[in-house]
Amino acid sequence: LTSTTASANLLQSCLNTLAANPSEQLALLSTLLSGAWPQWRAHHAKSFEYYVIRYVELLCIHDPRKVLAFMQADESLPLSKCLELCLKHAVTDAAAHLLERTGDFSSVVKLMTRAFNRSLEKIDEAFTENGQAVAKATKRYKQGSQSVTIADPDQLVPGLVGTGVDADPWWSDLADAVEAQRLIDSAAELCARNALIMTGHQRSELWLTFLKCVVTSIQQISDTLDKRRAMRRDLLLQLMSQVLELGVMAFLPLPEALQRIVEQNADCPMSIFRAPLVAMLRTLSYQEGLISASNSISQKDVLTGFWQSHTKRSRGVVVQQLQCCGCDAAMGDASQGLVTALQCGHCYHLSCSPKPGARCPACQKKDNEEET
Repeated sequence: LTSTTASANLLQSCLNTLAANPSEQLALLSTLLSGAWPQWRAHHAKSFEYYVIRYVELLCIHDPRKVLAFMQADESLPLSKCLELCLKHAVTDAAAHLLERTGDFSSVVKLMTRAFNRSLEKIDEAFTENGQAVAKATKRYKQGSQSVTIADPDQLVPGLVGTGVDADPWWSDLADAVEAQRLIDSAAELCARNALIMTGHQRSELWLTFLKCVVTSIQQISDTLDKRRAMRRDLLLQLMSQVLELGVMAFLPLPEALQRIVEQNADCPMSIFRAPLVAMLRTLSYQEGLISASNSISQKDVLTGFWQSHTKRSRGVVVQQLQCCGCDAAMGDASQGLVTALQCGHCYHLSCSPKPGARCPACQKKDNEEET
């Protein structure tokens, strides 16, 4: 199959033979499209797009996590067809990557926010059904392997909301929770890559919608907490902490973000935001302190020279000649040592200069000549 003499019909025949075994089809196309057979790709240039589309479709169905890496490895892939398949099979990260390549960030924001909200809904369903993944998470939760959800506000460091998420948190067996965290990380990477391209409105829409989705999910939890409700609330608070830390505080102006958070969640108990808001306010105060210190240093640097001139009652002078007015030697003669310039513009070697308080000899000579 990898030889240049193999016909397209032969490959198609093999794919048809493996029609009942999509995983085998996927393995075959993965080998041929891996880049190890460039001569094969050149030989099958006319039908190459068909094989790519079939491979992407199989990946979307059977191994969606690998779609994005395949897209990133080759920028020459048929964008519109691949985007259609990614949207059809809800492969959000790959679809967002393709939309990002087109510059359609508004669609990227809508896609990611919908996917994030869908992940939160599936988290709710998982805890309601209490399946095997939740049972594993419950066991790890009871063992105390979870990370702290929201740190004590009195121990928060400026610039941080909480302790963050462990590399292997207690909810790592919950696929939808992992997907929600991955979407938060992807959104942060998106904003970092396109900091000069995305508009402020698009960044605000992305992160504040993420935040609104999490808060809405938290509000739906009954006030009477059993173990599973407490776990779900703990998980959602961790996700909210990540949204605030990786998104809101990193990419949005804090005063505007605080105002939007208060307005957007006016009907929500503000106790949910206690620790995050304290951290954001401390970060804002910290940033204001840095700005104030920076301004003070700048003003000091700028004003130092003027202040020295003022205290010494001195000013800048325009040098009128390049010879010493005392000995007529060149001012650049290093053997004569230091030079000095008087306010009148006449220059002297330090050894030839008049005594302090005495009038400039050159000016005195000029006045005498004029009087004569």
